[in-house]
Amino acid sequence: MDIKLGIENRTEDFSGLELALISNKDLRDNSGVCLAVVGNVVKGNASGVYVGGIGNGVEGNASGVYGAVGINDVKGNLRGIEASLILNICGEDSKSIQIGLLNWRNGGNWYSKFSPLIAIRTGKRKSKNRESLASVSTK
Repeated sequence: MDIKLGIENRTEDFSGLELALISNKDLRDNSGVCLAVVGNVVKGNASGVYVGGIGNGVEGNASGVYGAVGINDVKGNLRGIEASLILNICGEDSKSIQIGLLNWRNGGNWYSKFSPLIAIRTGKRKSKNRESLASVSTK
């Protein structure tokens, strides 16, 4: 397991423990535990526990637990938990729990995007056409 301590950490692919006074920025994938006073940014996929004072951002898919005072933003799909005081954002096919003042899911129907306080995301809904085609092909 790698351990990285610093004021501002920047890595390509990292697996281990990252502690930063300002931020952790991973230019590709990251797995492990990341703690930063300001925030954590992962340009690829992420898995593990991420705690950022202001926020956490993941460009790819994410799994694990994400906590922040401000914002958690997962552009891809999330499998896990997001908790913040202000805003949580996840991808359309996320299977997750969001806890915060505002919770947002990208994509989907307008009524399933926003949920205040607690949101339980169960992934995409199958369309009726897909379900009927599946039942025809299994007969």
